[in-house]
Amino acid sequence: MSATRKEVYAALDGERDYQEEKWNENTTASAGRHSVGEFVVFMDNYLHEAKAQLSRMAEPAATEAALNTIRKITAMGVACMEQNGAPQREFDGPVKHVRTERPKGTAKGATPPRRNLRSVG
Repeated sequence: MSATRKEVYAALDGERDYQEEKWNENTTASAGRHSVGEFVVFMDNYLHEAKAQLSRMAEPAATEAALNTIRKITAMGVACMEQNGAPQREFDGPVKHVRTERPKGTAKGATPPRRNLRSVG
């Protein structure tokens, strides 16, 4: 199953509405406002939850549960940027795709070599 970008953004908008209703000046001492560091901790906690769902539940329930958790995590990222700023991606010209070559003698379908993602940007 897949979704269009429009459907994904609609799911995120719905999650943000839910989050704002649940966590606001009337329901929490923080009024629902958090630092970037706090959001990262919250998101990490939910990422661990998604991993637990995938490792402890049978399919297809595991995938469904993890996707619901991913929606929460992604919406937390949106809330973080709403509250703390949303820097735009800057790039010069078209996006360059990095292709990883398979080492000689490696079977097709084998795990490709790891890349240093810090250098990709």
